[in-house]
Amino acid sequence: MAVSLARVLAQFRALAESGVLFSARGEPRPEDLVSPPSAAVHAPEAPAHIFSPHAPLWAFENPWLARPVAGGPPVFQVLPPQSSLDQVLAATRLVAVVGALPSPEFLRLLAEPGALVLVFEHDPARLGRLLAAVEPARLAGKAFLFLGRPHEFSPPLAELLGREVFRLGFPAFLVPAKATEEDRALAAEAAQYVETLFYRHQVYPLGSQSLSRGLPLRPIVQDLFYDQLVHLYENLPAYALCPDIDALRGLFRGETAILAAAGAALAEQLDFLRAHQDNAVIICVNSALRTLVEAGIRPHFCVVNDTSLQVARSFEGLPRLRPVMLVAHALSCLGGEVFPQKFLFGAVRPDVFGPRPALRLHGSVLTTAFSLARHLGCGRAVLAGALLSSGDPWSLRYVTGDAGRTYTPQSRERIDRFPQLCPVVNRFGRERFTSLNFLDVKHWLGDEMRLSGMEVVNTSRDSIIDTPPVVFDEAPAIAPTGRLAASLRTAHAARRRAPALDGALAVARAEAARHKGSLALLDALDALDARSARDGQAGGGAAFLEQGRKVLAIFDANNVTYLLQRFEDFDHPRFHSLVTSPDPERLAEGLRYQFGFARRMLAQLLELLAGQEARLAELLRGAQGE
Repeated sequence: MAVSLARVLAQFRALAESGVLFSARGEPRPEDLVSPPSAAVHAPEAPAHIFSPHAPLWAFENPWLARPVAGGPPVFQVLPPQSSLDQVLAATRLVAVVGALPSPEFLRLLAEPGALVLVFEHDPARLGRLLAAVEPARLAGKAFLFLGRPHEFSPPLAELLGREVFRLGFPAFLVPAKATEEDRALAAEAAQYVETLFYRHQVYPLGSQSLSRGLPLRPIVQDLFYDQLVHLYENLPAYALCPDIDALRGLFRGETAILAAAGAALAEQLDFLRAHQDNAVIICVNSALRTLVEAGIRPHFCVVNDTSLQVARSFEGLPRLRPVMLVAHALSCLGGEVFPQKFLFGAVRPDVFGPRPALRLHGSVLTTAFSLARHLGCGRAVLAGALLSSGDPWSLRYVTGDAGRTYTPQSRERIDRFPQLCPVVNRFGRERFTSLNFLDVKHWLGDEMRLSGMEVVNTSRDSIIDTPPVVFDEAPAIAPTGRLAASLRTAHAARRRAPALDGALAVARAEAARHKGSLALLDALDALDARSARDGQAGGGAAFLEQGRKVLAIFDANNVTYLLQRFEDFDHPRFHSLVTSPDPERLAEGLRYQFGFARRMLAQLLELLAGQEARLAELLRGAQGE
């Protein structure tokens, strides 16, 4: 007996209200649905799903990250192309199914303990037939149904899925055994998007700056890493004196923002940028600044969010750029005297300096530039040099100095696996190559752009930033509003309303006292070690080992151990191997290894703080004398 359309629509509404079904196109009309067949779903002609033979994104990731902790379960696996459903379920409990078909494979997944199924469908009629064949109660808690293409959902698919689902494992994809062209297109889009989300939540953190020099092989406190702490100390005067980005909120409402990134295509857009210096707000990323300056272009804002020490190279040798305002993460390099006017975002020590608004960012400074354009109130964003990709499988090409000269690496034969870059075909059919981080940025930024309501124009068809609503125009027209110059003058005149020099000075002194306490522990330990050596005790003696373990526990808890992971050439795996050894002599060697690095690091931090304390005291005396 055929199931009525009314019942199917009622099931659709019930599943949508319960958060099981999500439609990017609203509720389907009755005419969108065809009467479901009454044939049993287990009949011989019943549809089937097979394992998708595509190469998952992590085929282009360092295999070492698959097992970051010795003896632990793999974070991801590249399964054989002909994997059975049993093999899939032995490797992961998260399975994505393209095509809402009541196949035996899908029905088994619904019955599989601990498994979660993500169903992607483009055809409301086929979804209707599934709803007619499967009772809603079997779907609740076992499946999520998505009707539409990945970049059509609001809230974004990334938000609907969240991060917790990826704790079940990496997503494995099943596709219809008899797939249509539209099925294949949806499978490609869904696989790239969902696998990117898995990378975002489960893989990227393992290789990010916070863990790039040492995975958490032992339980230690992880606060700021070394580079960030150095920038915190260097930036203390700026925290006290520089305005935050609230001073810029909505100041450039209705203007066009040109976002200048460091992709190779920026060289082709220098004349365009030069022609519109007075017509649009030019926001460049820190890695593109030198190219623009050498071309005689002065952007209005330069954005930096990288908190590593290496970012300082972006500003080395640049002249004082009076027209250029820096918008920087509070834990980033601020460029010294290059920028007379600086704005900071991101709260650091809000108990001392007060709250400070943040900009949304993810994976690339380009995302921060777009967030700044939104914060400024701009109604339109034009992308220049924003490729997030390369034509070379082995290297991401960037503009360098000499006004846009690009680096051309030596080509190698592609192997379509790590360490080669990941191949991506953009919407113009151009094959590009990118890192998994930049692929993640593509999707994150695509969602941000779509939800912003801004008009977004990309000037390069080689870019992978191509999801709706992005349009392409190599030379878009930009009409001046007549308000830009006045808004720029207001921004240049902004000052921090309540300077906090006394608070910055107090932070410098408190941090110095903290590091002196750690040095005192090392002094006492060195004395004990020397006494043990005079007494001829092997391995430093029991007393040294006992006290050394206690100091190590303190350093594990007060962030010193974590700081060392990015200090000089400290070898974290070597240190871990030594201090976990049952051999007393190896343990003593490991303790001395860490404590030697710790002494040098603490001495350098204290030297930096002493200079900042003197500078802040001088600034405070000057302010009090005014």
